[in-house]
Amino acid sequence: MNDPNNIQIGGSHNKGAKVQPWDWARKNADGPGLGHYECTAIKYIVRFRKKEGLKDLYKAMHYTEKALFCFRAGEYENECTASLARIYPARVRAVNEVEVRAQVSGILLERKYREGARVDAGASLFVIDPAPYEARMGQAEAERQRAQADLRQAQREWQRMESLFKSNTVSARQHDEARSALELAQAALANAEASRRTASINLGYTRVAAPIGGVTGLQAVSPGNLVEPGTLLTTIRQLDPVHVRFSMPEADALAVRRQFGLVGAAGPSRPRARVLLPDGTSLEAEGEIDYLAANVDPETGTVEARAVFPNAGGVLVPGQFVRVSVLGLTVSEAIVVPARAVVEGPLGPSVFVVGEKNIARMRPVKLGAATEQGQVVEEGLEPGERIVVGGIGSIRPGVEVREGDPDAAGGAAAGGDRAGASGGDGSAATEGKPGGER
Repeated sequence: MNDPNNIQIGGSHNKGAKVQPWDWARKNADGPGLGHYECTAIKYIVRFRKKEGLKDLYKAMHYTEKALFCFRAGEYENECTASLARIYPARVRAVNEVEVRAQVSGILLERKYREGARVDAGASLFVIDPAPYEARMGQAEAERQRAQADLRQAQREWQRMESLFKSNTVSARQHDEARSALELAQAALANAEASRRTASINLGYTRVAAPIGGVTGLQAVSPGNLVEPGTLLTTIRQLDPVHVRFSMPEADALAVRRQFGLVGAAGPSRPRARVLLPDGTSLEAEGEIDYLAANVDPETGTVEARAVFPNAGGVLVPGQFVRVSVLGLTVSEAIVVPARAVVEGPLGPSVFVVGEKNIARMRPVKLGAATEQGQVVEEGLEPGERIVVGGIGSIRPGVEVREGDPDAAGGAAAGGDRAGASGGDGSAATEGKPGGER
């Protein structure tokens, strides 16, 4: 037989406290703050303590059991607009990632940047020995000047021949030769100027500049080594903003397109997103989804997506594993119940519906998306029905439930806008045994 000194009273007000001291129980048996079953159990415990009758003890245990089996019932939200809670694993990518390579051969003389530091576009990174290219530049300049002199001489010869040809002093052949010499001199000058431009470009390549602004990587070649065209020197990654790539199920991608239209189009209608960092915190600044693939991966059934986030503080780095929460997705005209109200029954997901005579019956339902307000139920529930939303682990099909205060056991959220909160009557339910005393 259970020791009455160890009988605990359930419910949300006393949190399973032992019924001690007995003087307090006698004074507070009819007081506020306790439910009907708790008060009745206390009365019989006090009687048992005074008379030591087994009948009082059995009744005390009976009402204690009733108090322990305490459930919460409430009305769910009918045809509401529910916010979808969608979080996907993702990887951070740099918006731009550039490999800095040598474009001319020569000895690498100097590294002019600090590894891992931010640099602006056009900043000097390396210096390749410019001496051979300066010499070629001088040679090209001399050839250009000689070509200019040859052209001036050909122009003078052509002017004289033109005058003599008009007075029939020279032959047509001499006239044509002078014209050809002028054209050859013009071509030689153009070739000399092109050679000079090539020499100037190559000389400029001896100063290796940053093609974009961003964060530099480690040097791939140390100063003093011979580099050739194409030799990798370092990398630069643009980290503000950054791209975050992830994949979403095709059903979610369809919901995004239906709600926001063409994601790639510019405008305020782009879906917003938030990054959840590996330590559980979230990035302050929100981003936006700027790309959603036009095809579904046949192997995974997912659609590739990309979001862009500001990253002035450099918190996000390429290759980092994060999670992306897509904001603003909603389901219209949805029936939403608290997730804790759904149990796995013999026929699949089910809920306990409170019907006639306050009898709880298990009913299979078809579940939809999980939202911030709760679980969407697509089929199986009708507007106006009440379901059990607390104490699900102890309830059995066919038990009778009762009305109770909104703070009854189960720990369900009362009032407010959350789905599954009790209605204005603050309904609660507790197990009642058929034929038992009330």
